[in-house]
Amino acid sequence: MLQAWRKIFVDAVIVSMMATTGFSQNDNSEPGPVVIRREPLRLTAPEAYRLELRLEPVQQLIVAAVCDGTVLSVDVAVEATVKAQELLVRLDPRERHLMLERARAHLKVTELELAEAKKVGQGGATELADARHHAAEAEVKLLQFQVEQLAMRAPFSGTVLKVHVQPGQFVKSGEPLLTLADVSRLKVDVPVDRELIRPGDTIALKVENQSLELKAEKILPAESKFEKLRDIATSLATTTLVLDNDKRTWHVGQSAFVPLAPRHPVTQVMTSAVGVDAKGHRKVQVVRQGIIRDIEVDLLGQVGAERIFVSGSFVAEDQLVLSSSRELADGTQVRPNPNAAVVATTTPKSAETVPTKQDAPKKKSAAGF
Repeated sequence: MLQAWRKIFVDAVIVSMMATTGFSQNDNSEPGPVVIRREPLRLTAPEAYRLELRLEPVQQLIVAAVCDGTVLSVDVAVEATVKAQELLVRLDPRERHLMLERARAHLKVTELELAEAKKVGQGGATELADARHHAAEAEVKLLQFQVEQLAMRAPFSGTVLKVHVQPGQFVKSGEPLLTLADVSRLKVDVPVDRELIRPGDTIALKVENQSLELKAEKILPAESKFEKLRDIATSLATTTLVLDNDKRTWHVGQSAFVPLAPRHPVTQVMTSAVGVDAKGHRKVQVVRQGIIRDIEVDLLGQVGAERIFVSGSFVAEDQLVLSSSRELADGTQVRPNPNAAVVATTTPKSAETVPTKQDAPKKKSAAGF
């Protein structure tokens, strides 16, 4: 008999008929008939919207080799704190020193050639010797600069995040040697709904298990990695959140989470079904296995004026409470009204009414869903 009622009840829910009565286990009100309109939820797993958001330094630099050469020494270690102009990595200077010595010898030759041309007094020969002399001077200056650059120094104070090489390793020009960052300020680029967030607005951010409130900076076009969220945002965009990290509370690479990148199942509900709990959090009510449950939700993108995407700890078979003839507390148990169930299969929606006391079952024992 219970299985037959289930089928009727599901059919009634599908057509949004009023077919249940209930009583509360959490308040002092007397059990009695109550009318509930509800609808099944279509859930989307949060994995469909998963993003990899991580804290990054506001200022970060990869120190690269200025020329081909062999690493002579690495003078800092990972996580070391360095000051501006402190020595980081040195390349073997011997080859450049030899090249510089050769360039200086060539410069001496051009000086002699220029002096001889001036003695002879031939205009064309003098101009040619002078040009060669200037070229030799430039070559010496270039090699002097390269020799100085073989000892690479920190352009700003910061922390060494990674060392990419080791002594004795041959590197080519442009290859990374180490990564230096100022970790006193960290940032994370996050997706936002342009319809809900303006520059300067506060955004809730979770860094692993810790909650923060940070101000949004400029609202920019959505990055390509956020495109998977476009279905649940009215107008998808990107903003940058910056964390002051003078006390080194946070670390580069820590995972971050924002409401628009849901961690719980996502569903679409009527805006009229969204309420506020005692703590000021948004909530909806569902019927779960014959029990009324309050589900805290994060609001996502709105679909027109009547529906909105929300994320919360929903489970399969949850049914959204659209309306109730009286307020039902979290934990209230509901059971079917047999007489109302019959009406639900035969009465048009326009004729929906609250069951009368005569319609209510005489027994007050509850039958679970």
